[in-house]
Amino acid sequence: MGILDRFFRPPTEAEFATLLCKAFQSAGDPRTYVYEAAQRRVVGTCEGEDTTTFNLVNLYATFLDVPKSQRAEWLKQTTIGFLVAGKELPESFEDVKSDLLPMVRSRVMPELARLTQEMSNGGKERNVSVALTEELAVCLVYDLPTSMRFLNDADLANWGVNVYEALEVARRNLDERPVDMYASIGDSVYIFQAGDAYDATRMLSLELIRKLKVRGAPVALPITRDYLLVTGADDADGLRIVADLAEQECSSPRSVCAVLHVLVGDEWQAWEVPEDHPSAEKLRLLRLRFRHGEYEEQRSVLNEWTQDQGIDAFVAGFMVFENRDRGLVKSFSQLSKGVSTWLPQADRIVFFDPQTDSKHYADWNRAVELLGDRMTRLEHWPPRWAIDGFPTNEQLAALSTDPW
Repeated sequence: MGILDRFFRPPTEAEFATLLCKAFQSAGDPRTYVYEAAQRRVVGTCEGEDTTTFNLVNLYATFLDVPKSQRAEWLKQTTIGFLVAGKELPESFEDVKSDLLPMVRSRVMPELARLTQEMSNGGKERNVSVALTEELAVCLVYDLPTSMRFLNDADLANWGVNVYEALEVARRNLDERPVDMYASIGDSVYIFQAGDAYDATRMLSLELIRKLKVRGAPVALPITRDYLLVTGADDADGLRIVADLAEQECSSPRSVCAVLHVLVGDEWQAWEVPEDHPSAEKLRLLRLRFRHGEYEEQRSVLNEWTQDQGIDAFVAGFMVFENRDRGLVKSFSQLSKGVSTWLPQADRIVFFDPQTDSKHYADWNRAVELLGDRMTRLEHWPPRWAIDGFPTNEQLAALSTDPW
């Protein structure tokens, strides 16, 4: 490596981890931090205290987005924020209620936090979350000017309140926040981008959403925590603009969800545009790429969790391919003969026999119909299925289909 590379290339994740550990030390944290490259995390330990873990995927991506001249200050404020968030909470609910806020996140976030907490503390302290839709969850945050802390079941128990009481207070606090940072593109699309980490969460403010002039039922896309798009279900141009804007934002380290949601009554529901919609394939590709990221995060945690639980299972990957000649996008997961596998739900299953080096492609729904007694839905999100055994030759013949 030349000297210019050292000056001008971006820091590697390992180098960032070293900077993060030093920043914690400079902030007075007594823990000893170690970078675990395989798990992409930094783990802090201190005698007599619980282990502290920081996943680096989003932190590192956010760090790279910060201008070089501001990175030192960002590291300082970030580490101080983490340390402040770890301090004791007020003893009285009255003292904390004005600083409670809800936070909309992808359902995978609390799911993976649950698995991590099971490994670190036996699941005694689970972060508070309730389902908003199949794809989204609402978490509870103690929000301070310099930090935020996700609250857990033990916090609420100490205050003597249940999750629904606390979330109702948090929702009211969100509605009382002034919203002066949203813009419109013509009369088709509204963009919420206040940059306060609660833009995606503003889909909970139904009164605000209903005031927007859209054609048809309101449709929301909480693509990142700081970028919420809203249009109407009957607005083809609006949905096209949403697809284009979301494509630009989908690589953000603070992504939330790439699945459209439609407001039905007082409830949000996951929603897909009709197959013949001009933006259908673009939105589908966006959705599948997002799901790939979720499955990769899940796979990393499940590999460690299955080992911790003594479960012998191969956690399979989720693959997305685009056939540009045919204008199609599909997802694939592979089951190899003789391997106990936890399979992600995809458009196609690839049944692979390493002895004959043969592959058979099967439609997922058709496989469930034919092999349902061998497939067990696991309690994880995104969905995974354990498959007992391998199809017979007769079943493979019945299942085989064109990959596309």
